[in-house]
Amino acid sequence: MATVHGARFQRHPPALSRCFLALVALTCLGACGIGRVARADDGDKKKSSDSDLAMRPYRSGPLTAADFRCPPPNPVPQKNGVYLSAMTYTSLRYSTRYRWHDLPSGEIEARLIHFEIVAEVDRQHSWTTRPTDERLLDHEQGHFDVTEIWGRKIQKKFNDWIADGAIVGTGADKAAAIADLNQRVDRRVQDLLDQEHKAQDQYDIATRHGTNHKAQADERQKQIDSLHGK
Repeated sequence: MATVHGARFQRHPPALSRCFLALVALTCLGACGIGRVARADDGDKKKSSDSDLAMRPYRSGPLTAADFRCPPPNPVPQKNGVYLSAMTYTSLRYSTRYRWHDLPSGEIEARLIHFEIVAEVDRQHSWTTRPTDERLLDHEQGHFDVTEIWGRKIQKKFNDWIADGAIVGTGADKAAAIADLNQRVDRRVQDLLDQEHKAQDQYDIATRHGTNHKAQADERQKQIDSLHGK
């Protein structure tokens, strides 16, 4: 038996490639201002405990059987002729803030000033055929850890770009400038997500989907070391 990881953004690209769902103006003073691109679920997360959420953040702790809420499909799918034992859906959701002002040319500039990314497990779509199997759970935790590791890498990249003032959008008006900025952010995120996808695949290849116990232990130690900055 083997397991395989499924990422939400791999199956449903629009849900992750466009996390900019609502524009909320925070300040507007003359010809400049600060704006925030907000997630639609911000309010719901404040009202709900993590145990109630369909999308649970990584910071809430390791995976448990309770995170696999979807019944296994019938028939259980195969990959490369192997029946799958579990499917863990994860996502990386991000929000941004920007500052905008008029340029001498008459165009509007929108500059990225804040970026935040959060790794989550999609509990409503994740499933397992063996909820009490600790080895299987450890393998799936490895996929969640890879998601978190790449979330941290992406966060650092954007922190550096923001410090350098490297991500700027321009347009004939404020809406056009913000749209241009969002596209620039999305492209950079997607380039990094492509690398995250490859890391997930390489983890499965190296561990034979968790069935090679020595390789599984080695890969998990590498992930733990990375999470602890080693």
